[in-house]
Amino acid sequence: PACAMLETLVQIRVDAYRLSNLTRRPDPNLAESVGSWGGLMEAMGLFACFTNAGLIVYTGGSFKTPPRYNVLEKLLFFFVVEHVLLAAKFLTHLFANDEPEHLTEIRKRQAFVVDRHKNVVFGGDFLAEEDLDDFNSGGGGDAPGDSGKRGHVDRDGLKTTGKGATLGDTENAQLAYLRQRSEDCHADRKVAQGEYKRAAKTEVLHPELGVSYSRRNPDLALGMVSLTLLEAENVGTRRYPVDAKNVRAVVVVRDTTPVPQRKYRGQPGPAPQVSKAARLPPKTVDSSSQALTSGQRLVFNQAFTLAPIKTNKVEVAIDVVDQKNRRKLGTATLVLTDLASQEQSALTLSIARHGWEHDGGASNEPGAVLYVKAQFQYSKLVPIKRRIYAIIEEQRRLTRDIQNIQLGHPCEHHWNFPEASSSSAPGPQVAVSSSGEEAVGHDAV
Repeated sequence: PACAMLETLVQIRVDAYRLSNLTRRPDPNLAESVGSWGGLMEAMGLFACFTNAGLIVYTGGSFKTPPRYNVLEKLLFFFVVEHVLLAAKFLTHLFANDEPEHLTEIRKRQAFVVDRHKNVVFGGDFLAEEDLDDFNSGGGGDAPGDSGKRGHVDRDGLKTTGKGATLGDTENAQLAYLRQRSEDCHADRKVAQGEYKRAAKTEVLHPELGVSYSRRNPDLALGMVSLTLLEAENVGTRRYPVDAKNVRAVVVVRDTTPVPQRKYRGQPGPAPQVSKAARLPPKTVDSSSQALTSGQRLVFNQAFTLAPIKTNKVEVAIDVVDQKNRRKLGTATLVLTDLASQEQSALTLSIARHGWEHDGGASNEPGAVLYVKAQFQYSKLVPIKRRIYAIIEEQRRLTRDIQNIQLGHPCEHHWNFPEASSSSAPGPQVAVSSSGEEAVGHDAV
């Protein structure tokens, strides 16, 4: 017995060394399916219905006790049991969801993107009236700071009061410049409204979630985060060195809102993603070998696409981990509300270290930071709306200053007027009466 116990202990240690050092699980590779194994497993399940039915009828004890059944009766029972098993298998496949929820959302998003590129919409009259009422009326709608500014922008027929003014060449040139610019704004506004109509045909913005959802698939969120991890500094120090080839970054989308208060179903984003192992930066003249080997600078240079994102209230947590020692080195947090512009931003994130709270020497170590590039695309409608609001506001300023020039008042806003050519012949003067009507002539009064 002692030799058997010793052999068992040695075998356990040998197997542990082989599993942890010699035959470790390789890095996973992406694949669309399990290949031919899927068909083989399905065939095994199908044949199992026939074999189990045969075992139950021909070898089970239920059919051996009196009254005994003849061959025809047993064959009839076999087909009954076989059909029951096949029906149970079919119903299980029909009602059991064998695909994770996040994978289903990814498939929906990919199908939506493919359909949007294959079936391009260049026009159309579809748009909910409430989406463009404020634009078609010339108002600012729900634009920030737009209260009290509703109304039609084109006020050429507005009756103004005041003494008429005689306009010279400079005023005529300025008036023509502002009118041309107003016409350009009107054309730009029409183009932007067309873009808004086309975008509103495929998505709808949920104000509570801050993210657009597909009109065709109402449960499909269109939020997407493009994240690029560049470098990390001071994750490892001379006192607490780390090996670059063991350091990885885990990107997790999380929502701190309690589950009962969430306005969406399922997880806030895709499943966690793991980066490749970090590497050391190229050695420069001013970098010592100790600084390189201690992990003071770690280079990732890896891009992630996080989709779908269901709300703008989530945050992206980037955990820097030591894979070999199974230890979390620190966490950097990216709040999506800081990326409301939908433009790519270069950010420096502070890394909160883990496991150094009870170490007195940790306070003397430099702070760890993570350099990233991030872009949060959550809606096509929002930037187009902002552009329309800006055009409407510029049209208001143009209309106001056109009236100021007509009345002989100075402009209220700054414009880059073109310089008048000294060689140009004097043009006809324009006089504006108190009623706002223009009289053109060389001797206008």
